[in-house]
Amino acid sequence: MSKMKEGRKLAFMCAIAYFVSYLTRHNFAAVLAELIDSGIASDMAALVTTVGFISYGGGQLISGVLGDRLPPEKLILAGLFTTSLMNGLLPFCQSAIAMCVVWGFNGLAQAMLWPPMVRLLSVLDSREYNRACANVTVGSGVGTIGVYCLVPLILVISQWQTVFFVCAAAGLLMTIIWGIRIPNILKKMEKTEETKKETVERDVFPKHLIPTTIFVMFGIIAQGILRDGVTTWTPVYLNQVYHFETALSILISVTIPILSIVGVKVTSKIYNDKIQNEYQCAFLLFGLAVLCGGILVLPFSGPIIFALFAALITACMHGINIMLITVFPRRFKESGWISTMAGLLNACTYVGSTIATSGFERISSQYGWNWVVALWPMVAIVGAIFCFGAYKRK
Repeated sequence: MSKMKEGRKLAFMCAIAYFVSYLTRHNFAAVLAELIDSGIASDMAALVTTVGFISYGGGQLISGVLGDRLPPEKLILAGLFTTSLMNGLLPFCQSAIAMCVVWGFNGLAQAMLWPPMVRLLSVLDSREYNRACANVTVGSGVGTIGVYCLVPLILVISQWQTVFFVCAAAGLLMTIIWGIRIPNILKKMEKTEETKKETVERDVFPKHLIPTTIFVMFGIIAQGILRDGVTTWTPVYLNQVYHFETALSILISVTIPILSIVGVKVTSKIYNDKIQNEYQCAFLLFGLAVLCGGILVLPFSGPIIFALFAALITACMHGINIMLITVFPRRFKESGWISTMAGLLNACTYVGSTIATSGFERISSQYGWNWVVALWPMVAIVGAIFCFGAYKRK
């Protein structure tokens, strides 16, 4: 019972750390309009976002490898401290190039969190691990909502620089708490020595999982296309097609992470209590996304129906995310590759996100939004096929 209690404390600390990481990563996008109004060219401001995005996605691979070789709790501590430092430095940048450098390092620091966190949580038993990962993912959803709520409030009473100072302070506080609490928790769990041993002694990559991993990687890319593509472009679609006011579009942006939190919790419960196979869970969720996407293509789909089913698609994608990026890597725990795989698979999400961010915009410009929406169920079908392939290879 004591071990389970400490394990839940560990999971709670990871969830709070991930919440703070979203505050210190998504705050730049939230103040983008203010930055442009202050005199920074829109293309240069967008470049800063792109640099942070690329460094975060690429950093997942580095972080994953390091997480299997070094104490994961120390990597997370370093990541929290560095992201706090970069947030504190950004307001002092006098040019967009300087911002690119700082935000690029911020992306690398942020990448030091997730793969080692998966490695750290793997000391829990299977059921507690799945529950913990779901709660950590919920932390990211709450962090997204926090950014939408916190940033406008700060901008009402102060300037955009204050946003980064507040987020830096939150990150620094989390760094201190993490540095004090986590060693005590791990010591009480009596897992510190075992974790160190596993980190040093790494076995050969389990070759029988290579075909399955390839299927999962492509499934995750499809998930990334839909998760970030639908989240990014739904408010724009509602504004351009149905002429929604900006305030309503922002409201949709808030409801999407709320439904995503529900999707994560429901998926986790179904997995733990019913199916207990991540490939089947992901396959069913892709199937539900196909259904939701098909409804959006129908001619009677109005703005309310569109917003609802678009949010359901993203909820399904977050459920798939928990299955393929957190549950699946645990299969590599005994061989010592769990953090590496978590980093690799998380990077695949951002491959999909990059495709969606640039691809959907180009398609909408050349062929119209109907073609973009029609692609959503098609991408979900492709994802379902890859998940079925992973299931057959298990």
